[in-house]
Formats: sequence, C-alpha cells, structure tokens
Amino acid sequence: SFPTRRSSDLLICGNHNVVGNSDFQNAFVLNSGGTLEIGSAAGITNSASSGNIQTCTRVYGNGGNYIYNGTTNQVTGDGLPSTVGSLNIINTGSSTNDTVHLTGAVTVANDLNITSGALDITSNNYAINIDGGFYNWATFNCEAGTLTFQGSGAQYFRPGGSNYYNTVFNNTGNNSVTLQNDLNNLNNLTISGGTLDVSLSNYNIVVDGNFNNNASFNAESGTLTFWVSAAQTFNPGSSNYYNIIVYAWSGSTVTLTGNLIAAHDISVDAGSLDVSSSNYSITLGGSFYNNANFNPENGVLTFNGSGTEYFFPNSSTNYNAVVINGTGTVSLQTALKVTNNLTVTTGTFDVSTSNYAVNVYGNLVNSAIFNARNGTVSFVGGSSETFNPGNSSFYDVVVNTTNGATVTLAHNLAVNQDLTVTAGTLDVSSSNYSISVSGNLYNYGTFLANAGTVNFVGGGYELFYSGSSNFYNEIGRAHV
Repeated sequence: SFPTRRSSDLLICGNHNVVGNSDFQNAFVLNSGGTLEIGSAAGITNSASSGNIQTCTRVYGNGGNYIYNGTTNQVTGDGLPSTVGSLNIINTGSSTNDTVHLTGAVTVANDLNITSGALDITSNNYAINIDGGFYNWATFNCEAGTLTFQGSGAQYFRPGGSNYYNTVFNNTGNNSVTLQNDLNNLNNLTISGGTLDVSLSNYNIVVDGNFNNNASFNAESGTLTFWVSAAQTFNPGSSNYYNIIVYAWSGSTVTLTGNLIAAHDISVDAGSLDVSSSNYSITLGGSFYNNANFNPENGVLTFNGSGTEYFFPNSSTNYNAVVINGTGTVSLQTALKVTNNLTVTTGTFDVSTSNYAVNVYGNLVNSAIFNARNGTVSFVGGSSETFNPGNSSFYDVVVNTTNGATVTLAHNLAVNQDLTVTAGTLDVSSSNYSISVSGNLYNYGTFLANAGTVNFVGGGYELFYSGSSNFYNEIGRAHV
C-alpha cells in the first residue's frame, strides 16, 4: 500500500507545503472531523504542484474543517470540497491583501466564521449554503451572490458590518435563524422555511429588493426598512411586523402582495407604498406617517393600538376606508379624505387641537368616541351615505354631496356649531332622529325632517335658513 498521511486532528500548514515523493506515491487524506489550516495563496488544489498539499494523491473530506489563515490574498482552491464541516477565514494580511476568494460554491455543514480578513464570493457569485451558523467579525464581499440558511436546527447569523445581496432563510426543521446584529440586504430577502428572528435585541433589517415571507418572521421590536431604488414587492406572509419604513429614494414603489400587520409604526418617507390592485389591508398598532406617497387603492387602513397613535394622512392622498378599532386615541395630523367609509368601532378618533377637516365620500359610523373639537366633517360623496354620530358631538357638519346624493342619519346628532346642507339631501331617516344645533343651520339643498325635531340650543343669536324644505318640530330660539 501507498504511504498515506491521514489527519483526523489538526494539520497546520502556514507557508509550508506537504510534498509527496513520486517514488512512493504518497497520499494525503483529511478525514471527517479533521482540521486543515491553509496558508498558501493557492489554497488547496487538485494538483500535486500547487497549494499547501502537494502529495501524489489528495483526499479532502466533506466533513473536514478548513481554516484559511494566510498572510496575503488567497483562493480557496479547487480542492475545497463542495461540502465542508466548517469554514474559517482568519487571514492576517495587510489591508487589501487579506482576502480569501471562493473558487466554487460551498455548503457548510456546521459554522462559517470570518474572524479576520475578508471572504469574497468573486464575480462568479458563488453560492454559500449554511447548515449551522454564519459569524462575520470582519468582512464579507457579497458581490451579487446568494447566502442560504438551510439547516434543520437553530441557526445564528451575525452579518457584521458587511452588505449582503440575496439572502434566503430556508430552515428545514421549522427552527429559527436568529440575527446577531443588523442586516443590510442589497437585493432580495426570502423566508421559505422556518423563522427569521431579529432576536430580543431587536436588530434592524434594511432591504433594497423584494421581501418575500412564505414562512415566519419574528420582528420582535425591530424595524424593517425598504431602502429601494427600483420597484419592489413586499410579501408580509402571515407574520406580524413592528416598525416598517419605506424609503424609495428614486421615487420607486414598494407594492404589497399580502395583508400587512404592524404592531407599531408605518412610515412612508420617500417614494410610494402601494397596497396593489388586490387591495391588501394594513393594520397597525402605532402611528401612520405618510410623508411621501401612499396608494391605498380600495384597501382598508385599520388602527388598533392601545396608546396614542398619530395619523399623518397627507392631505393630497385619498383613503378608501379607515377603521379605528383600538383602545387608545388616533390623533389626526393633517386633513383627511376618505373615499369610502370612516368607522370608529372602539377607542377615540381625535382631529387634534389643529382641528383638521375630515371629508367623507361614504359612511361615517361612530360607535365609540369622535373628538371633533372645532373641526369640520363634510359629506361629499356622489351616492347614498350613512352618518351615525353615536354619542359624540360634532362641531361643523357640512352636507355637500353630488348627484343629489342623500346623507341619512342613523343616530341623534349634536352639532356644537353650524350645520350646513350645501348640496344634496340630509335625511333624519324614518327613525326621526333629532338634531341639536348650538350655532346656525343653513339649508341650501334638501332637508328631510320627516317627524324629527331640530333643537336650537346655543342660547344666543342663531341663524336658521330652511330653504325650500319643510321642517317638523323646531325648538329654541333661531332667527329665520
């Protein structure tokens, strides 16, 4: 038999080579579990004339551990198996001369550690598959390659200060890949199996590509930012998120491909967020900041928080439907236009001390608290609308519909200032709901009083212009 060097332990090569004698047909075998430290610039190769191992026969085991610890730029070499036990980069060369370049795609059965120097997947964009952990303490040059987490047990990912291109989380054991610091992803991030967990440290993720969640994302209290330069898609899956920021700095659009639930804030700071023609809904427990462009299509925006939520709708944006369904207060920060329904189910909707106006094209249903302050609520739709004021009082109420559309009361109405029917019809309904007015009542359209009562309760000088409509009961002092 041929003389053979079998290593199940540790062989440190440094700048020295293991050279065979052709007369004896030497062989080198790195068994599973063995460790090879590689210092050669050529790494390990399938040739007997280059790299650290230059025996006649070389067998590099798939279960071996490979450490690249040269003092100059290195390549892994074509001898590195496509599957290894572990891969460690500990290059100590000077700056710009300390990079280990992959020679081919590699699957790491345990951990990949970048302790010093850099690991570069090269312009060939070689893929790296990780069954264990990925720990970057130095530099990872992602080029345009893909890093995939595909283990079956718990995995950990320390991105370090490096950027990543495509990152895939496909844990096959339904376990978590847990971040160990912030992640900056230059292209697509995909969760296809298991869970991506930002950890209790609430690490942040920045994505300049598509975010596709077909498994599970544990946002904890972290922030997901779309820092995009081209049109991108966001598939939230069935997971809840915490903070979402859209910063499409080139004016591009992030388009939802599923319903979005955020436990805290959503901020559109540049570009656009579009719920798509599928009209996906957005539910949030914090504030909504529309500082750029939000395209609600025919979707529903729901606030369900427990504290104070701020709503910056941007007065140039029309919302399809807005629902207040929390236990706290939603405070309006600009004027609001709702092209369909505004619903206050629980909690409080507050127009704020700035008394922002609310224009409704559909129904306004208040089953909780609507704090109108000194603001104006206008009904401006072109088809039938229902107005249920609930037990809240309003300040100025204006009916200014088109196509002769009717606004029908579904509860008694208290108006602390003026009630104005500019166009269209205000109907107290067959339930003959009463209306109390502390200011003036102007009717330039149609007022269907049925058998309802209008109470003038201001106690001062109030104007009452009935127009061409007939009223049933009028109580109080008003000047016609």
